[in-house]
Parts: sequence; structure tokens; C-alpha cells
Amino acid sequence: MLRLTLMLLVVTALPVRSIAAQEPAADTLAASHEQAIRDLLEFTNARGQSEAAIDAMIDAINSTYPEVDGFETVMRTFLEKYMSWESLEDEYIQAYARAYTEEEIRAIAEFYASDVGQKSLRVLPALRSELMQIGVQRVQQNRAEMEALIQEHLTTSEKSTNGKD
Repeated sequence: MLRLTLMLLVVTALPVRSIAAQEPAADTLAASHEQAIRDLLEFTNARGQSEAAIDAMIDAINSTYPEVDGFETVMRTFLEKYMSWESLEDEYIQAYARAYTEEEIRAIAEFYASDVGQKSLRVLPALRSELMQIGVQRVQQNRAEMEALIQEHLTTSEKSTNGKD
């Protein structure tokens, strides 16, 4: 049970950022705004990045918990169901629409069309992977402490649930 708890903790603690809505979402998204977002997501290879993120999550879990046989297949099935591009695309579009105006989306696309933007598209996936690996290594280096904290929390929670102090 502790291993499962730890694995779920690692999956949910992987670097995932949420975009806070800067503006309330409109009831309907203008077709041109939606198309600008779709174009930007295609131009930045969001689909490929989504697929690479699934692979990175699985690699991170495997390197943190190599002793768990068959876990990769289970996690890949789960992540492809809930984290695949097909399952997230519409929500990504809505998130971008809340965060950026159509004009801002077009400015971002213009940046990515520049030399620096093109370089960013080439180097950011490897840079993100390197940064994720730094985080994974930090967790691995301090795994014993994390497990002790989780065990302490589970013990404390169990005592309070059973009415003991």
C-alpha cells in the first residue's frame, strides 16, 4: 500500500503547472480566436509535447520505482486515456483562450516564427526534460525522507481515524 501511495504521490507531484485564468472565459469563443489557438498549438507541436510528457512521466516513475514490475504498462494505459492530446486538446484551447486574447496569441505565434522562437521550439523540449530529471534526481536523493514523512502522516492519520491520539 505504501508503494502505491508513493507512486501516486510522485505522479501527482510531477511538474504540472496550471494556468490561472486572467480573464473569465467567454460563453462562446470566437472562431478566429479558436483557430489562432489551434494554429499556435500545431505550430508549437503541442501534440508531440503531450506525447513526450507521457513518456517523461513514465520514465520518471520507472527511475524512481524500478522495483515495481509491470507498472509502466498500467501507467501508460492510464496516462494515454486521461493525458493524451485527444483528451486534453479542447481544454488546452479553453485555457489558452482564458489566458490570452486573440491578438496575444497571434503575437506569440509571431515570436515562434522568429529565429529565437524557432530555437526555443528546438531546445525547450530537451531543456524541460533536463529540468524534470533534476527534480527526479532530487526526489531520489531524498527518497528515504519522503517515505518517512509519508509513513508518519499515514500513521498519524490512522490514529486520528481510529480515535486515538
